[in-house]
Amino acid sequence: MEGPRFSRDCSSGWGEGLAMIQTMEEFAGATLFERLTLDRVRPVLGDESTDEIDLRSPDAQGGVIVRVRLHCSVSGDAVNFLAVALTPLLFGAAWKILDLFIELALNRSGAKPRRKNWTIDEKVTAAQDGLGASSLLTGDNALWRTVLCTYAATHQHRHCVVHRTAQFSSQAVHLAGVDKNGAALRPMTKNELDSFLVIAQAVANAVIAGGLEDRSADYLRFELDQLREHTGISGLGGKRRSKPVIVRMVSTPVASELYEIDFKAAYARAVKARPDSHYDVWIDCLDDSGRTLFARMENVPMETVRFGLDSPPAFLQFR
Repeated sequence: MEGPRFSRDCSSGWGEGLAMIQTMEEFAGATLFERLTLDRVRPVLGDESTDEIDLRSPDAQGGVIVRVRLHCSVSGDAVNFLAVALTPLLFGAAWKILDLFIELALNRSGAKPRRKNWTIDEKVTAAQDGLGASSLLTGDNALWRTVLCTYAATHQHRHCVVHRTAQFSSQAVHLAGVDKNGAALRPMTKNELDSFLVIAQAVANAVIAGGLEDRSADYLRFELDQLREHTGISGLGGKRRSKPVIVRMVSTPVASELYEIDFKAAYARAVKARPDSHYDVWIDCLDDSGRTLFARMENVPMETVRFGLDSPPAFLQFR
């Protein structure tokens, strides 16, 4: 059963006819409504830790204590129904975010449009050529090019929603349509649409924050791989977004006011207990202050680190 067919001419709000986006502040302002819409209807899983691995009191065999917290939401079905109903709006919002991101990247690189403003065709061509200031997002060229290819590979789907008749199935959600020559486009499945929304959110958040953090880049690689049937690019790797696992540790005193932690051993034990996860490290300090040190596991060196509590390494922060 096919859902409703519709056509809409709203190009001034979906990527054309807008003022030139020159700064990150202008990008944030121009995408505020779209980002708010996506965050409210398709919230991305947060980084609040839930499950715990306690390495502070290992048994003789080097075991660990794992605590798992379960959650449920009585409104989950209602939110999902709303998200399905609003799929055309959400796709359009996500695509506009990527469109303005491409424009900002081109302007920051010094590129100039043929006329006063960039057209979508110009931006698509530039994206296919890998142009733009990648420093806005990442130093990883493969990741950068795949984001650009995702934008370019979906521009005809965007045109179907805005200028032509697009079809959204009401049962197995997907977006179908035809290109400017009438040839059928490869439909975007529900999973692909979901990944597309997450990609747009991740890109917007990174631009506003000043670049991708390592963990966010890992999540983004995974989502980009889900659109490989459209971009022709795969193998970025990454991990599916999930709440990170807390790893509880204790610093070991080795001399007066000097402590050490074996991060390599801690990582090995955490992976054994909860593989394919990201880990937030919380370290009890064995002084009289009761303070705790925090780090993301991916940011610590895989070695034994010695430090004083008066000057811990930069990757450790007091919490």
